[in-house]
Amino acid sequence: MNCAKPIVVRLSTGIRSMNSIMTSNDNGSCDNELAQGWYRFETPYGNRMPEQPASPGMCNTMVPFWFYGRHPPQPSMPMPAVACGADETDSCSYYANIRVQHCGTYMAYYLQPLPRCFMAYCIGERLSRRRYRNASDIFAHLRNMTTEMSTGATSPDANEDR
Repeated sequence: MNCAKPIVVRLSTGIRSMNSIMTSNDNGSCDNELAQGWYRFETPYGNRMPEQPASPGMCNTMVPFWFYGRHPPQPSMPMPAVACGADETDSCSYYANIRVQHCGTYMAYYLQPLPRCFMAYCIGERLSRRRYRNASDIFAHLRNMTTEMSTGATSPDANEDR
């Protein structure tokens, strides 16, 4: 079995983790300009896409994408998979066709850019050490960002974590 040759992305923070909650001071993560291709993630908070639904604001983004289904349990050839994007109405309001390959010591994901900013893939399920604001601050920030997006305001560049 040959494994995909992924782009290795090393993140020293848990900004893509399920436990990284977007705050009123965050620009948020965006994968709308992600280069299509194979990726391998290395973070101190886990290296896989989470298999459980994320909620808006998790993974430091408005619409977090999580792995729908189960990862291959043993080394495998690349296989089709789906990443679901959660918004306030449903845990799978959006989806992206991806591929996954179990490469023995890591998972490789074939990812594509997502339709717009403030949509991002989640990586890692372990708790990060980030300090969180209260939930009302988070959701007020998300509402403000939604208003800015719908009025055509320029979104800040939030690609620093790649």
